[in-house]
Amino acid sequence: MASDYLGNPPQLNLYTQQIYNGISHRPFYRKPIGQIIQHAVETQQEGASEFMTCTCLESILHGDPAIAINAMDSLPDYAVNNQSIYFRPANVSVLQDSFKVNVVVYNYGEALNQPVPGALTRTFPSGINYTYTFTIGPPKYPSYLYYADTITLKIPVNDSNRALGAGLNYFNVSVDLTPKTYSELTYSNNSLSSPVPLLITSEDVTPVWPYDYAIIPNDTITLKASTNDPFAPQRTYVFEIDTSHSFNSPLFRSDTVTNSGGVIMASPYGNWGTTHFNGLLIAGGGNRIAAKAPAVIPNTAVNAGASATESTANTNMGKASAMQSSSMTGAPSIGKSISAPAVAQLNKAQNSAIASSNAGIQKSVSSSVAPHKSSHGPVRETFLPNAVYYWRVRRDTADTLLYPWINASFQYIKGKKRLGAV
Repeated sequence: MASDYLGNPPQLNLYTQQIYNGISHRPFYRKPIGQIIQHAVETQQEGASEFMTCTCLESILHGDPAIAINAMDSLPDYAVNNQSIYFRPANVSVLQDSFKVNVVVYNYGEALNQPVPGALTRTFPSGINYTYTFTIGPPKYPSYLYYADTITLKIPVNDSNRALGAGLNYFNVSVDLTPKTYSELTYSNNSLSSPVPLLITSEDVTPVWPYDYAIIPNDTITLKASTNDPFAPQRTYVFEIDTSHSFNSPLFRSDTVTNSGGVIMASPYGNWGTTHFNGLLIAGGGNRIAAKAPAVIPNTAVNAGASATESTANTNMGKASAMQSSSMTGAPSIGKSISAPAVAQLNKAQNSAIASSNAGIQKSVSSSVAPHKSSHGPVRETFLPNAVYYWRVRRDTADTLLYPWINASFQYIKGKKRLGAV
């Protein structure tokens, strides 16, 4: 259909708009195109100018006037597809409290004045599902769903009552499906063919190996954790391990690893220290809690279960007089002096007590091998047989609320990877 001569844009616009209204609205919806043209001419010519009269007379239909447009659309056809969902902002992180999910819903069939129900289902990284419902139509939305409309839902990043949002979330949407409220041309396009993923990034880190409740066959292992954001910049992460879930036993160990996003690996824990980290690592100590494991006196022997040697005791005896005179100078009298042999005996007893308390948790090494630094506490590079070890990891920051410890545990059973296995 077109004009056979030159026309004026305002009149052409009014005439064609009347045609489109007849095609898409009752009472001429699904009527023959000839009837729609007749109605448009009658409406526009009434009291019209010469330009509108010329427009109506010069418009010609090249085709069968009995053809009805949308003749088969006797019912609505509500639909969504995998391009219907998009997020604002496009990149979501746990540093935000919420984000918006936009859902575009279509109607490929008859346009009716009826509210259209829908549901958006979110699957958290933990596998928990939660459904957000919506309805397209007044009073919340200005109009009903005639052809297409966009629904916006504001969703929290973390749902404190259900699950945390950090990680890969999946979204699915359906309209007029559960339950089926209206008759439609087809229900096959009322939901997505596959869920739409959204990665909510986090600056946190998660233990991955050994996995929680694992049984390992070897007496040493490299702990591995994975950053929730694989593209995270270089940061420092803290690892802690202990046989106590309170992380306060003499076997407690800790270490820091600086790396970019991906898998963060910590060396065998025999090389670790005994520092309890409490916030950001700062040169010279920073916010660290003093080590709770027994400190190793440098002259203590490192053989498993052995006490200080006689030569060590004799050395202490030789130094006792000098130690007493230098440390007691200017001190108030307590009415009794301490002899050098008595100080030596006290040192020898103290060394024996420390060595005894550390028995079974020190590594057997040659006497020619230098011991570890005293800040690392008792030296042991292997796990205790059949012992359960608790380990945890977190980003090295003072914000323990946003970046909490993530815990895991495993058990060392020599030669076994699971209970009952050989």
